[in-house]
This record gives sequence, structure tokens and C-alpha cells, in this order.
Amino acid sequence: MADTTGLDEKTVRDIFNARAEFLGRWHRFETPRILGIDELYLNKRYRCILTNIEERTLLDLLATRRQDVVTNYLMKMKDRQKVKIVSMDMWNPYRAAVKAVLPQARIVVDKFHVVRMANDALEKVRKGLRKELKPSQSRTLKGDRKILLKRAHEVSGRERLIMETWTGAFPQLLAAYEHKERFYGIWDATTRPQAEAVMDEWIATIRKTRGKSGAIWSGRRATGAKRS
Repeated sequence: MADTTGLDEKTVRDIFNARAEFLGRWHRFETPRILGIDELYLNKRYRCILTNIEERTLLDLLATRRQDVVTNYLMKMKDRQKVKIVSMDMWNPYRAAVKAVLPQARIVVDKFHVVRMANDALEKVRKGLRKELKPSQSRTLKGDRKILLKRAHEVSGRERLIMETWTGAFPQLLAAYEHKERFYGIWDATTRPQAEAVMDEWIATIRKTRGKSGAIWSGRRATGAKRS
């Protein structure tokens, strides 16, 4: 800021400190009903970030994401029994801290981190094909990776032709893509029983079709009710 404004660095610090002190006098922390725990990579270090999901507001940014630091923060949270749901990724130290300090809260892994696993699995299949390809083909497949990560209903006509070329040559790539699409389809359900039924069907399909797959290139959405 000093470089941008032309002010002395000490002046900028004094202005910031004065403003922070003013805001700190009237700010009142309210324990959220739905607490979000995630991390932010800042200045070459992962730091735990806590949010109020319902209000879409930032609660705090911790210096690290270590379990003891997160546990200590939660222990000092006022009226922590008010927290009913905690949304997080699959970082085990977060889970351990919440179970120890907020036993009444239900832990939910947020959708982003769950569905990302399907894309990661598809990427492993794609990368595993490189040894079967010529260097030029390998580079082309790498360039087409973003098409594979798209939902079927988002793929354009030109991209569909590219996709069909790769999946026609490598059935295992098609199978992986179809399983990824069916996995995403679980979130198209509008009720828990419906979602569980779709998930059970997805698991059964994987067991039944190992190495086999049928085409899904109809341009339609995956089966299931439209996401609300």
C-alpha cells in the first residue's frame, strides 16, 4: 500500500492499526449454526480459514492448520454448543478437532471436495494411457484433458467429436468418464432417499461393468431430477 499510495510504510501501518482497533470495539462475534472449516495457501503456508456458511462471512484466519491450533480455537469459541453442522474437506486433523470439541455437531464433507475425487480418478486413468501413446498423441491428450473434466451436457459438438475419438480408441477411458458422470448424477437428486438410491446404483454399476461400458453421448443430462 505504501508503494501504491506513495505514503510512508509507518503511516500506512498506523492507519491500519487505528482502523482495526475501531472495528474491534464494536464487532461482536456470533457463533454460527453452520461452521465452515477450510484452508488457504498464503505466504507459502497452509492456514485454516473459518467461516459462517449461512451468513457467508469470514470468522477468522489462523496462522496454521495444525490440529492443536484448530482445537484451541474451537475450545475458546463462545457458546460453541450452538454449532450444529461443520462443513469441511477431508483433512483428518480438522475432523479430529471437531469431534473432540464439538461432539454435538454433524460433520459434512462439502460437495466440492467429494466430486473432485471423481475427476482425480479420471485423471489417473488418462495419465495411465500415456505409455500406450506416441509423444505427439500424449501431448494432444494432455491438451484435451479439460474436455474430459466437463459434464456431458456441457460438451460442445466439436468437443464431443474429440471425446469420441479418444474414448473409441480407449474403452477404459470411456468407462472412467461414464462412472464420473454417474457419480455427479447423485447430486441431481432432490431428496436423500433418491440420492442414496442413485449412489447404490452407481456402486452396483461399477462392480457389474468392470472394463465394459455403454455410450452416454446423447447430449442429455445424467439421469435424475434437476438440482434445486
